[in-house]
Amino acid sequence: MTKTRNPARGAPAATPCPWEDIADDGSNLSVDMLPSVPFVRLADLFRRKVTAPYANLHDLTVPQWRMLALMDHFSPIPFGMLVSFSGSDKALVSRTVRQLEELGLAAVLPDAQGNKKKLTCAITPEGEAICRELMPIAQQRAARLLNGLSRAERVTLHAVLGKLEALIEALPPLGPESGADEDQD
Repeated sequence: MTKTRNPARGAPAATPCPWEDIADDGSNLSVDMLPSVPFVRLADLFRRKVTAPYANLHDLTVPQWRMLALMDHFSPIPFGMLVSFSGSDKALVSRTVRQLEELGLAAVLPDAQGNKKKLTCAITPEGEAICRELMPIAQQRAARLLNGLSRAERVTLHAVLGKLEALIEALPPLGPESGADEDQD
């Protein structure tokens, strides 16, 4: 059961889980019961309440912070791996890396083997300094959230998220026009 606030009292009120009994064809799932709805809402909360406040300390957007942190951890990193690790689309990563380069926080280098189509991204000393300041804040905020769950809940959450990711990756395409980067439920 999930809990929602009773507007009249302000106290949590138990509501049944909308996913306890699902028809094989999903016909009993209304739009507000689709799994993407709470995930999108949660992702937006993370962005606004968790990540953006510390990214804003250096006038960075959330995507800029994410790419900078990944480059700090893996630098130098091939552009394709940065796209893969970030979970973002190639165009967003390209735009974001270009912005970080303009800010002097990242550098885009040619491939070591001379392949002009392959680029490597590296963090600059200025980018590293920002990461040294912001990463402890990110870690503290993550720990505060995760420690709000019991150990068993954290283990279960990690397993369920991994399973959902695998199930989503295994979904068959709907047709020749369904692109991998499109938003679909």
